[in-house]
Amino acid sequence: MEGQTPDEARLTSFLLGELPEAERDALEESLFLNDGAFEQALAAEEELLDAYARGELSTAERERFEALFLSRPRVRERVRFALALAAASDTAAVGASPPRPAPLPARTPDAPRPSLLDALRACSAALRYALVAAALVLSVGFVWLLFERTRAGGEARRLREESASLRERVRELEQQSAAERARNEELLARLGGERTQPAPESARPAEQATREAAPPTGETARATAPPPRAEASRQPPRPSVAAFVLTPGLVRGGGGQTLAVPGGASSVALRLNVEAGAYESYRAVIETPGGREVWQADALAPRGEAVSLPALPARSLPPGDYVLLLQGKRPNGAYEGAADYSFRVVRK
Repeated sequence: MEGQTPDEARLTSFLLGELPEAERDALEESLFLNDGAFEQALAAEEELLDAYARGELSTAERERFEALFLSRPRVRERVRFALALAAASDTAAVGASPPRPAPLPARTPDAPRPSLLDALRACSAALRYALVAAALVLSVGFVWLLFERTRAGGEARRLREESASLRERVRELEQQSAAERARNEELLARLGGERTQPAPESARPAEQATREAAPPTGETARATAPPPRAEASRQPPRPSVAAFVLTPGLVRGGGGQTLAVPGGASSVALRLNVEAGAYESYRAVIETPGGREVWQADALAPRGEAVSLPALPARSLPPGDYVLLLQGKRPNGAYEGAADYSFRVVRK
């Protein structure tokens, strides 16, 4: 199209699908984020449609326009109105009957375009009615286009606001996840330190303390007095507990959090994050993804934003996927769903 600025020519090339891929992607992002650029693109589309109706496009541009735009029902209707109005306006200048709407050839620069007033004076009464009807249809189309443009602008703003809100929510979830990992690592380190701490002197058997206080003499005493390490090795091992913190909101059967339970752990302690003050008492039920109940506990009192479950035997949670359903007790004594926790048990 002739007489266009570089920006208008760039938008026309974009609408006809002639821009390189990288430049097209950058322009699409600008249209999505900038209301002003979106308005310019709509105006460029209107100018391109008008140029097609008046035959002002080159052969290549016309072919690209028909391939891209005439396949869309809404645009096809707008093109039909523009062709009808252009055909009626040109026919009125020569006083002929209105032909079937069709694309017009390009106008020569020296041929003056008749004004709408001259066309109305020269045309017959029937043609005047046709022109008035076409103008009415065009007015309705303009109002519809204005409404669509306003709606599209509001939709673009809503999408941008939702995108910003989603990014903020993702950042909050990442911060919560990092805090939960730090708390889990601290709890595991604390439990590991308790397991490796030696027993106090007061816990040693009285017989061993007596033997250490009075060193034996002779071969017999040396043979009958076992070394301290052998005596300590006969003490029963302390049970180990694997502790984990679960966060709600995960999907049933999706794996969720992974609980790596050590092979030597005899029990599993679970701590559930909940909303503070939501309920005075809870019930917890652990099920398989297929709905088979594995474990249940009632009358669980919250502490702040957490509910601690009684220690479960490690053997009751073999490797696999599980869903923990937390129910809150209402004032009337009935239970209702409060949160879901999905997790996967693996053995180290």
